[in-house]
Amino acid sequence: MTKVLTTWQTIAEFFGKSTTTVKRWSRSYPDFPVRKAFDARRGQVWTTRSDLIAWASRHGVPYVGSDAATQQELPHSSNTQIT
Repeated sequence: MTKVLTTWQTIAEFFGKSTTTVKRWSRSYPDFPVRKAFDARRGQVWTTRSDLIAWASRHGVPYVGSDAATQQELPHSSNTQIT
């Protein structure tokens, strides 16, 4: 079963970053896999863990995932590091 993340906070925790950072990524990277819910004015978003892992792999972004104690380093797909 696919894990669905439904808030900016849980998405930020997945990456071990602030909500400000992941919101900036969503504006800066057209392929950032966050979808806005029908009533986007309320800030409702959703994505899947597998979509975030795939995006992170393409962009060389480390992520925390479900285990906050273990950060997994992903292979870098380019020389650009996203922060």
